[in-house]
Order: sequence, then structure tokens, then C-alpha cells
Amino acid sequence: MALQGPSQINAAEISEKLQQEEERLKNLQENLNRSRQLKESMLGILDSFEKRLEHLEATVLPLYEHTGKMQRKQQNITKTLKSIDATLGFYTTAHEMDSIIRESSPADNLDPF
Repeated sequence: MALQGPSQINAAEISEKLQQEEERLKNLQENLNRSRQLKESMLGILDSFEKRLEHLEATVLPLYEHTGKMQRKQQNITKTLKSIDATLGFYTTAHEMDSIIRESSPADNLDPF
């Protein structure tokens, strides 16, 4: 059995540690490559998503604007109908008063007036 000196033990340990570090470096490089591939894939997905959103916005925006115009028109029509109803109420009152005035004289009964 041969005795090993401190330099032989150190050389063997250094060689083993070097091999471990090379293996770690190889794993890190593989992980880095996978990360780059994932990044590129994610960028592709995000670019596609952004283009689809732009297309959706281009499609929906005119519809949104048209809907807003239609709502304003509907509100205007509703206000106009209310004004017409109020105006018709005045004509009905005038017609009723006209018939009361024609049918009776103020000297007979002043309550309806």
C-alpha cells in the first residue's frame, strides 16, 4: 500500500470539485437556454395577444360610439315625448274649459271658473 501525500489528495479533491462545478455549469447553461426559449415563446404569445386586442378594439370602438349616439337619440326622443304629453295636457284642459264656458254662464255658477 502506497502512502499518498497531501498534494495527491488535493489534486484528487480539486479534480472532483472541478468536475462537480463543470456539471453545475452545464446545468446552468441548459436552464439558461430553456429560460430563453420560454421567454421567446412568451413574447410570441404576448405579441399575438396584443394584435388580437388591437383588432378587437378596432372592431368594438365604432360599435361603442354608435351605441352612445343611439342612447342620446333615445333620451332626446323620451324628452320630446314628455314635452308633447305636457303640451297635450294643456290642450285637453283648454278644451274642457271651453265646453264649460259655453254651456254655462258665469252668473249662474262661479265654482267651475
